[in-house]
Amino acid sequence: MKQLEEKYQDSKMEKPSWIQQFFILCSGADKNILFQCRTEWNKYSGIGATIFFTGLLASLSGGYALYTIFRGEANAMTYALIFGITWGFVILNLDRFIVSSIRKEGNIQKELFQATPRFILAIIISIVIAKPLEVRIFESRIEQQILEDKRKKLEDEKLSIDKLNDLTKLENTITSQNNELGTLDSLRQGDPTNDDFKKLLGDRNLALQDLNNVSKSNNPKISEYNFRISQVKGNPANYREIKDTLGVVIDRRLISEANKTINDLSYSRNVLLNEIKGKQKRVEDLDAEIQKARNDYKALMSQRVNEKQAEIEQSRQTKAQADSIAKIQFDESVKIKEKSYTNNFITQLEAMGNLTASNSTMAWTSWMIMLLFIVIETAPILVKLLSKRGPYDEILDRVEYEHYINEKELISRWNSKINELLEKARETAKLEGDTFMKVEKQRLEHELRNNQKILDDLAQKQEHLAKIAIDKWYQDELAKSNSQPINQSNKIVTPKLEDNFWKQVGAADKIEYCFRNGSVSDNELLYFENEQLTKGKWNFVSTAKDEIKIELPDIAVEYLITELTSDSLKLKEKGTNEIIELKKV
Repeated sequence: MKQLEEKYQDSKMEKPSWIQQFFILCSGADKNILFQCRTEWNKYSGIGATIFFTGLLASLSGGYALYTIFRGEANAMTYALIFGITWGFVILNLDRFIVSSIRKEGNIQKELFQATPRFILAIIISIVIAKPLEVRIFESRIEQQILEDKRKKLEDEKLSIDKLNDLTKLENTITSQNNELGTLDSLRQGDPTNDDFKKLLGDRNLALQDLNNVSKSNNPKISEYNFRISQVKGNPANYREIKDTLGVVIDRRLISEANKTINDLSYSRNVLLNEIKGKQKRVEDLDAEIQKARNDYKALMSQRVNEKQAEIEQSRQTKAQADSIAKIQFDESVKIKEKSYTNNFITQLEAMGNLTASNSTMAWTSWMIMLLFIVIETAPILVKLLSKRGPYDEILDRVEYEHYINEKELISRWNSKINELLEKARETAKLEGDTFMKVEKQRLEHELRNNQKILDDLAQKQEHLAKIAIDKWYQDELAKSNSQPINQSNKIVTPKLEDNFWKQVGAADKIEYCFRNGSVSDNELLYFENEQLTKGKWNFVSTAKDEIKIELPDIAVEYLITELTSDSLKLKEKGTNEIIELKKV
């Protein structure tokens, strides 16, 4: 690089203008190399200009976005200016890095593979830049959409609050109760609809029909009887007395006959009248029952109407309380929504999304703006990919290759030095290893000599202890032999506990034991109680075999062998000192 700069300074080449130099700087190209390639100035200054103006638009976009966040505060403009400049430099640096990292190598597949992640990053950057500018372009429509969204949110909030407080349910309940009240009131004005009342009406109609039939049948007869009675009463001859010559009544037969006739006719008439009266009374009784049923029904319906009116009043009071709570909640929600739906950037983005979703014209316009920024952002990458390999790329490759060779030579020299040092270190380590082995060998030989003396002394002590143990064992065995009984043929007979059946003496049940095996541990015990076999274990507790432990499924007991002969055995239970006497079977 220094050689190229000196070459450039020594030459009489024409320099790019200051504006071209600035844009070349923005493009990320090496100016010392590029100044030698006059044909590449326009390409890289154009790429740099695109990158610069993309950063400028990003600065405006970021500044406006932050300004909307702090809108209304005293330092909003200052914050927006600082952030806008910073954001512009960030985007400028990113674009500069993206473009400068793409290398022309003549392999289109490799170049596309390198450019793909850079394309994706450029598209993301363009979307980030475009959104705040879209918000600014559609600001008036977005403000209207914010108001509309706020109205819808409040309506939804009111419905949610109503649902939360069961207002709709309460209104439906009150409406249903009013309908029920109207139905009850209508029923109160009418007759009962139950089967008993219908039966009463049917019985009354039948009784009235029966009364009419009887009256229709009996009234002519009654009229006839009345007529005949009136004829009898109206005929003076029927009441004529028979007197003698002196004027004394000697016979009242005619009067008696007339009265008898009248009584007979009256009786027959009264029978018919009583029949009619009986039917009439049946109708009157049924009318009284019907009236009583109507009165009871009206009283019952009036009670139900009063209860329903009380329910409606209770529901109205509940609804009034719920309305009061809902109003408080809605007022609080309105305050929150007022804060949430201020004209800030997030709200504007949300409104922008709703606006483009409902209006195709706005959606197409938004897409066109975004595509424009994508084209601007990806233009430097496309120019770099589509342009052919130029002298700048050739010189850059040569310079990089020279640096690569120089670094390889430097690495090679350092590797040679390191290898020499390693060789010297190996030789030194070998000498040190030989010396160390000699020292260790001498130390081990000295330790072996010392250890041999210790081992010899230890062997003598162990031999002495072994002799003492053998003498003790001999004395013990000799004492045991002297204590054993001698039979008639002067031979020692040792009674055996194991492999014999022993029957318990003095037990209420028939109990027998068989101590099998006779090994040190895990000996089998056969326990018979009334000919019922139970298997268990028995073991000698001590090496002297004067204590045993009996283990059955439900019990474990230790005994002292107090007596053992060829045909008898006495066991003493530890703890209770109970003696069990057994005889060989």
